[in-house]
Amino acid sequence: MIKATHIFAKYREAARHLRNSFYVPSDNNDWDTVEDFDEVSVMLFKHLVLGEFQLPRGDFDWLAQPSSYFIVESSADDLPIMVNRDKQSGYWDNPIRKVKKGDLKMHFIDYYDWDSMGQIDFRYYRIRIMESDKFPQVVGFDAFIETIYADVYYD
Repeated sequence: MIKATHIFAKYREAARHLRNSFYVPSDNNDWDTVEDFDEVSVMLFKHLVLGEFQLPRGDFDWLAQPSSYFIVESSADDLPIMVNRDKQSGYWDNPIRKVKKGDLKMHFIDYYDWDSMGQIDFRYYRIRIMESDKFPQVVGFDAFIETIYADVYYD
């Protein structure tokens, strides 16, 4: 595996700047601006991340599905995590709050911020738990991890 955190950080910074400078919704009902930014961010991701690894860009829809190319791993022994209550629910209060490095195999989906209408930071990786011997009950669940606690690898 190749560490790709620095490439993701480059994308994160470019996307944050564009979003916070040019694609700020005018009010809490301005979903058109949010959707416009989503289109731009997909294109930016394809060029800055996929292009770096010479991956095919045409069929990649990272806003909908986890990427099999990019693995997220804890950068320390303990990893704070917010796991869905149920698969694909909007609640992040699963009792699993901390895992050990290697407890979960996690694939990158996208970045996340709680407030999609305000200024964004892309503070969290949104991941999908793909495998776990220790926590098999959450395989297939999505989770949030603060970017400061994890690294992204190209596999």
